[in-house]
Amino acid sequence: MFPTFFVLGCATTPIDTADTATDTGDTAADTGDTAADTGDTGDSPYADVIAAIQRKAKSDLRANNASGVSVAVWKDGEIVYAEAFGTRHPDTDEAVATTTLFQIGSDTKKLTAIAALQQVQAGTLALDSAVGDVVTDLHFVVEPGLEAELTLHELLSHQGGIYDYTPWTVAPADSELHDRAVGRFAENEYALGPSGLFWNYANPNFSLAGLMTETAAGRPWGDVLEDDVFAPLGMTRSYARLADAVADGDYATGFGVGFPDGYDTFDPLEALGYTWGTVEVEDMADDGFTRPAGLVWSTASDMARLGGFLIDGDAAVLDDTLREAVVTPQVPMYPRSDAADYGYGYGLMVNNFGWSGYDGWYMGVPLWAHGGNTMTMTSAFYVLPEQRVVVSVLSNGYADDFTATAVTALEGFADLPEPGTGGSFLAEPGEYDKLVGTWEDAHLAGRLVVTLDGDTLLVDAPDLEAAGSTVGEALEPYALDLYLLAVDGTSYDLNYYENADGAWLINRQFSLKKVDVNALTATPPHAAGLPRPEPDVRPRALGRQ
Repeated sequence: MFPTFFVLGCATTPIDTADTATDTGDTAADTGDTAADTGDTGDSPYADVIAAIQRKAKSDLRANNASGVSVAVWKDGEIVYAEAFGTRHPDTDEAVATTTLFQIGSDTKKLTAIAALQQVQAGTLALDSAVGDVVTDLHFVVEPGLEAELTLHELLSHQGGIYDYTPWTVAPADSELHDRAVGRFAENEYALGPSGLFWNYANPNFSLAGLMTETAAGRPWGDVLEDDVFAPLGMTRSYARLADAVADGDYATGFGVGFPDGYDTFDPLEALGYTWGTVEVEDMADDGFTRPAGLVWSTASDMARLGGFLIDGDAAVLDDTLREAVVTPQVPMYPRSDAADYGYGYGLMVNNFGWSGYDGWYMGVPLWAHGGNTMTMTSAFYVLPEQRVVVSVLSNGYADDFTATAVTALEGFADLPEPGTGGSFLAEPGEYDKLVGTWEDAHLAGRLVVTLDGDTLLVDAPDLEAAGSTVGEALEPYALDLYLLAVDGTSYDLNYYENADGAWLINRQFSLKKVDVNALTATPPHAAGLPRPEPDVRPRALGRQ
C-alpha cells in the first residue's frame, strides 16, 4: 500500500507484501472458526492450495476486526473456489456463507464506471461530456464554472481535482444523489487544483459520474446498476441499496466505527463523534450521494465473476473498446511515473510494473487491483489478466487486511514466472530547489515555508503550529516528486505537480500552491485550533473506501 495517508482504499493498492504477508505457521485446529462451502475438493489438483488458503484466511481472521470473511477465485471462465469462514455477525455464532452479502466500499467504483461507459456506448454521454452540460442545474458556488470543466473522463479516472467530500448519513432516497449534488455539495465544494492535472482519489468524482449516468439513462442510478450491469453479468447476489440487502436477509453485520449523529462536513479537522464496536445494519450510514462511490453490496463470488468480465468481456454488457478502457491506465498514480507502468484506469488500478509475493517481485506481470473500505467492512479485488485468475476477499471488519490470504490464492491458482528483484523510483536531491519557497492552502493548512539545508528540505508551518499541530521539521523524499510531511504523528503524502499556471503540492485532503510571499491571503479559517479525532479513524471517515 501507499504509506498511511488519506489516499485509498482508495481502496487497496496493487500488492506489495514480501515483508508483510508471512505465514504464521499456525496449522492447529481453530474451533472458533466456522466455514461454509469448505472447499473440500477431494482429488482436486488445487487441494494443497486450498488448504493453504484456509490456513491463511483463519490466521488473517484472528488478526483483524472481522468476525467473518468470504473468499472466491475465478479461473479460466468459472468460479473454482469459494469458501467462507467465521460468523456473519460479530456477536453471534451464525456462520457466514459464500452467499452472504458484504458492503464492498470503493470496489463499487469499477461498477459505476461500467454503467457510465454503457451510456457512452449508447450515445447519451461522451467521455468529454462536462457534468454541467448533463446536470444542468448543477452550479458550484465556491468555484464558479467548475461544472463546465469536470468531464466524465476526469471523474472516472480521479482527475477532477476536487475535495474529497464523503457524507456518512442516513439519507437513502435515490433522489439524494441529485439533490445533495446540486444543493449542499455545490454550495461548499472546492477545487484542490486544476482538473485534469493530477490524480487525486476523491469519492465525489464517482458520485458525479453516477449522477451523470442516471441523468442520461433517465432512471435512478441503483436501477441502472442492477438492470444493466448485475443482471446481464449474472451477479444475482448483488444489490445497489442497503434496503434490498436487508430484505434479502443473508447479509453480514459490520464491526468498526459508527456515527450516531452522522458525519457530514467539508472541514477535515472537524471533531468526530463516533462509537467503536458492532454496528447493526439499522445504524449504518446509507447515503444516496455516497452510494456510487462505495456502498454497493455483493458476494466474493459475484465480484470474482466481475473480474472475469474485465478479462473476457461480454458484448451484452459493454463493447470491448470501452471495457478495455476500464483496465487501461488513464493517468499516472504518482507524479512523473509512467502511466503505462502504474496508473489508474476507470475505477481500477493497473499495475504493469511489478508486484511482490512471498518470494520476490513478479516483474512485468500485470495486476489489476482495487479494494474498498467502509467504516465497518473491507473488500479486496485482484486480477491477473494474463494468468486469467481473479481473487475477491470480503470481510465485515473495519480496516481489515487479508493480503496474506489473497497472495496465497494468487500464487496458488496462477501459473506465474519465477519471482525476481523489484525496482524503485528514487528521489533526486538535485531537484529539491523547486520545493524551496512559500506554499499556501487557503482552505485548510495555511502557509508552508520550505528551505533547503544541504540535501534536507526544512519545513515551517506557522498556521498549523498556531492551531496546535505538531509538524515535522523536514519534508521526507519518498519517490520522484513525492514527499512526506509529518503532522501530529501521521505522514501525509505531498505530490508535486506543475503546469503553466504554477506549482502545487497535492494531498488527498488538501493542496498547497506555490505563491509569492507578498500574495499571501489571511490565515485560512480552518487552521484554528480545532479538536482532532484519533488518527486511525480519520482516513476512512474522510472517505477511504
